[in-house]
Amino acid sequence: MTDRIDLLQALAAKCSLTSDDTLAARRLIYADGVIGQQEAELLFRINDAANSSSETWREFFVEAVTDFVVHQQHPAGYIDQANAAWLLQQVARDGRLKGSTELELLVRVQEAAEQAPPILTAVVLHYVESAVTDRAGAGPTITEEEVTLLRRVLFAFSGEGGAASVSRQEAELVFRLNDRARGRPNAQGWRLLFTQAIGHAVLVAKGYQAPSRDEAIRREAWLREGPAGLSEIVRRTFAGFSGAGAAEEDAYRAAEETKRAAQAEAAVLTSDEASWLLDQIGRDGEFDDNERAMLNFICEQTGGLPAGLTQFAPRL
Repeated sequence: MTDRIDLLQALAAKCSLTSDDTLAARRLIYADGVIGQQEAELLFRINDAANSSSETWREFFVEAVTDFVVHQQHPAGYIDQANAAWLLQQVARDGRLKGSTELELLVRVQEAAEQAPPILTAVVLHYVESAVTDRAGAGPTITEEEVTLLRRVLFAFSGEGGAASVSRQEAELVFRLNDRARGRPNAQGWRLLFTQAIGHAVLVAKGYQAPSRDEAIRREAWLREGPAGLSEIVRRTFAGFSGAGAAEEDAYRAAEETKRAAQAEAAVLTSDEASWLLDQIGRDGEFDDNERAMLNFICEQTGGLPAGLTQFAPRL
């Protein structure tokens, strides 16, 4: 272990990271298939010290740190508050993300995780919002790269609203971005993302929610029981063939019915949601083509606008 750490520390003295450096680091990091915290922190030191790096290094860096944060913790796939705080401390030591590599890391971690604290999404969204707001020129412009980044983090599997679901807080940021970028030559994909994000926030039930961290720990312990655990799997499998699995089948059907009912309920725009939409649309006194497209989408999905939004009907 000491030799491996020493060799990694030597890379931290390099100003430029090549493909050969990447290969050397990969061999060292994955020598035993396990990445320790000291090694992960060294990867950040190496990445921070370099003035330039190859694409192979950047991809390896994101892959290895994601592996440590998401897959090599207990239970795998679950990021707790402590690990999230550690990650944010590494990527923003001076209070700001160093660049696109760290940003990609935060997004990749959320895509790979079963569950992650909402703060990780908030940091990425704040970064994009700041970039759009501070951009030089005649006003904010949302780029195609930012549209792609926003789509990935808003609909990440471990997101606050569950898989393929957008929380109200996230939707409010999308509205703010739209207000600030109004009238600018934004990316072609922005209108579609705006429409889908707001539509999901008000018309889609919470997405798939991974089991709680405690439940994941319990399941891992059950699998580690070895022969007894395997015997239970076999027993349940054959019980299903003999008709003894009827209760489990009933539970599955009940769960599916609950999901269908939740989606049917979510597909109806409530007065609270209509009031929220009205506040978001009217807070700057403007009504633009993106908001028009979003309301048209809601009309198509619900069969019309609720009473609180009918003032916009003549403008659709």
